[in-house]
Amino acid sequence: MIDISPYETRGLYGYDEGQRATERFTRIRGRSTTSAPTSRGRSDDQFDFAICSHTLEDVRDPIRVSQELTRVAKAGYVEVPSRIEEQMWGVQGPWVGWGHHHWLSDVRSDGITFVFSTTSCTGAPTCRCPAGR
Repeated sequence: MIDISPYETRGLYGYDEGQRATERFTRIRGRSTTSAPTSRGRSDDQFDFAICSHTLEDVRDPIRVSQELTRVAKAGYVEVPSRIEEQMWGVQGPWVGWGHHHWLSDVRSDGITFVFSTTSCTGAPTCRCPAGR
């Protein structure tokens, strides 16, 4: 497991009940790094499978990261927050979506489309889903 954040910040956004007791990675078993994980030095199809969960909405260049994932892994799984959640009022606070996400993502069978998230496209009442709907 490689994580961009220091090990000490795990659980920053909370844990589900009982989750901390069942952590599978320790400082020794997992690797934390202070810079984004890279695939430099990795050969094409070096990995059988790659998992990219809740990362692409946070990185500077999600297209480049996606290209590298498809280059170094034979298969994989990508998960991003739903567009509805990213445009829902009050998910994280009195604003639209998650404040730290840079990208809105639309996943389709033929790929992922990324739209830069700005307050101009998510803050306008006409571009958001009201709370509770």
